[in-house]
Amino acid sequence: MRTVNINLREITTEIILIGLEGEQNSSQIVFDVAEILSVYPDATVGLTVKPPQGEIYPKAVEKVGNTVVWTISSSDCAIPGDGEYQLTFNDGESIVKTFRGY
Repeated sequence: MRTVNINLREITTEIILIGLEGEQNSSQIVFDVAEILSVYPDATVGLTVKPPQGEIYPKAVEKVGNTVVWTISSSDCAIPGDGEYQLTFNDGESIVKTFRGY
């Protein structure tokens, strides 16, 4: 499996190539979120994906220690082109930080 490691500070400056049409569970994006968790240790994280065409959808991620792992599925690569994603950190009812990437 291909793994792409990215620090939260790099999200807005690094374009992530998530895969090619038809690929399934062959890549993972691993976000280092230690900076956020040091301030908000109980924060939960959500990921939404905006494909090149179609509606924005929520995507399940796995929090592993100080990382958040996004396993790329075939639906994430179904439409060729440039999309966007957004990581949102919540502490209780409050949104404490949001990061948008491409």
